[in-house]
Amino acid sequence: MKQIICLASEPWLRYPHRTQQLLSRLTDAEILYFEPPLYLPAFSKRRNAPRAVRNRYSKKPRDRKVRSGTRSTIHVCPLPPIWPMRKVAKGINNRRMLRYIQSRLRMYGFRSPALWVDSPFYADLLKDLDVSCTIYDYFTRDSRYPSRMQDVLVQAADVILSASPSLSKDLEELRDPETLNMALIPDGAVCRLFSQAGDNAADFPEELFNISGPILGFAGVLSPGTDFNPLLHAAILRPDWTFVLAGRLNAEQVPSVLRELPNVLVLPCRTVAQTAEYAAHFDLFFQLSVPENPVPDRIPPAALNALSTGKPLVLMTEPGQPPLLSDLAIPARSNAEFAAACRKGITDPGNLQSREDRQQFAAVFDWNRIASEVARILEANGIV
Repeated sequence: MKQIICLASEPWLRYPHRTQQLLSRLTDAEILYFEPPLYLPAFSKRRNAPRAVRNRYSKKPRDRKVRSGTRSTIHVCPLPPIWPMRKVAKGINNRRMLRYIQSRLRMYGFRSPALWVDSPFYADLLKDLDVSCTIYDYFTRDSRYPSRMQDVLVQAADVILSASPSLSKDLEELRDPETLNMALIPDGAVCRLFSQAGDNAADFPEELFNISGPILGFAGVLSPGTDFNPLLHAAILRPDWTFVLAGRLNAEQVPSVLRELPNVLVLPCRTVAQTAEYAAHFDLFFQLSVPENPVPDRIPPAALNALSTGKPLVLMTEPGQPPLLSDLAIPARSNAEFAAACRKGITDPGNLQSREDRQQFAAVFDWNRIASEVARILEANGIV
């Protein structure tokens, strides 16, 4: 089996993110997935802290196996906690993380594995890691890290996976194009799960059972900084509509004035399969905008989930943002346009693109297809 270590920017979650989706679909590979460290002091020693958080704050966090079978074996290894980033603590933190990573490599018998990294946070560790090659998955701009760290990653990478054209352009300026081995790998969606949810739907979800009017829903991951004003405007304007937020989200992200409205339902965090079951009962989907979106030309996975169902989608975009899904979604740029677009999608769907067109477009972004392309790229470069 090919050995791969991943230095990740997010922990391994119930609601899979991009890195999880790609790594979990690699075949014949043994993977050590290092979760990012938390910062001291360890407030998580409180008894009511979740077990997973307490484990990540431990000086000797426990590993766990999350997948084993014909595809791959993945061990999740939480990096031990570190001190808040200051010049004095930076060297201490790097040495501590490096020692822990090397100890896990010895423990699992890894020798010169391939390195998958998705954040400049780990740039200063690269020179001390004995790896056969480096894959840099570049999917977002992160202003927390100096440009020097980004440049180190780009120069060290044997293969770069870029999530959007604008991100590709960023890296073209950092390295000679003749030596830049980069491929465009957009985000995907679990298209089959959402497209078949209506056919395989079990009992009607209890939370939606007594709703009589049309259901307008969001199914996916809420981004920090999401602009809820269009949703608030439409919910007040149309009390006969019900707006449902489902997926990986925290109710505290949603403004209290919105949660208190009787026609707005904010569900607790759900798994992907559960979210798809709720989505099967939506009449229309909406995608809110993020004003400070660092990558405006990256198609949100939640929008792809919506298109997979074949139902109408209202897409909010910021002024100056490049048009996304212009032929498949109903665009809106203001609160009033959002409410009007929702009304159009509910009352007059016949003038929109067909259900089949939306589903065929989303199928191109199915995670299985995208992961197959990544596997082909890695195989062509002798990595897997």
